[in-house]
Amino acid sequence: MRGKKVLISLGGTFEPLDSVRGITNRSSGKMGLALAKQAYILGADVTLIAAHVSVDISPLFNVIHVETSKEMAKVTFDLVKDFDIFISTAAISDFEVVGRKNKKISSDSSLSI
Repeated sequence: MRGKKVLISLGGTFEPLDSVRGITNRSSGKMGLALAKQAYILGADVTLIAAHVSVDISPLFNVIHVETSKEMAKVTFDLVKDFDIFISTAAISDFEVVGRKNKKISSDSSLSI
């Protein structure tokens, strides 16, 4: 791995329903971070595309923060051609919200997902 450029996605994406609520998952980012650490130990130059994580990421890594699955896809497709290895461990949402509200939906309103 020495000298290789490694790109790793990790964490769980968040799909906003309104300015307060959203759909997400409990992905911690632990697997992606463990792989990043091993790649670093083996001499790789590691960049992370991080959605929401519950682990502390070392400043040793280049980190690009994203929130939604669209952001994750855009950053990944923009960068992947510049890397030797891409590992995707991120928990990317299977759903996208259509008609997202920019303000909080009233608790009195009905909401179907």
